[in-house]
Amino acid sequence: MTDPTERPAALRPRDLVIPLGVGVALRLLFVVSFLGTDLAGDERAYSRLGGAWHEFGAYTGIWAPLYARAFAVVHALVGDAAPDAMRFLHLGLAVWIGAWTARIAAMFGGRRAGVAAAWVYALYLPLAGYCALLFSET
Repeated sequence: MTDPTERPAALRPRDLVIPLGVGVALRLLFVVSFLGTDLAGDERAYSRLGGAWHEFGAYTGIWAPLYARAFAVVHALVGDAAPDAMRFLHLGLAVWIGAWTARIAAMFGGRRAGVAAAWVYALYLPLAGYCALLFSET
């Protein structure tokens, strides 16, 4: 019989290499497919708000300003390529979020739960597609 006070095996960084790698590859397919496409709806609005914030130094939107500010900073760094650069920023954030999702699952359920959470996060298609869209919710 096992000791109930025994702690489960800790999640190791190498446990996440394959699931997060698969998740990055899947999201990269979405990002590459959207590179250079015309912006639509809120994407266009956020891009314009970020460009205006960079150019005029003021925010005039009705949405929460953090995403528009991120757009402004990226616009200052790469200019007109800001929408494509933001997609790659989303990709980087997606990896970070996936790693933390696995870490939190491992804290509650052990190593196997952390690895399972990493796989679910990596392969959940509705969430993966948002990586390529320029919405503040992504």
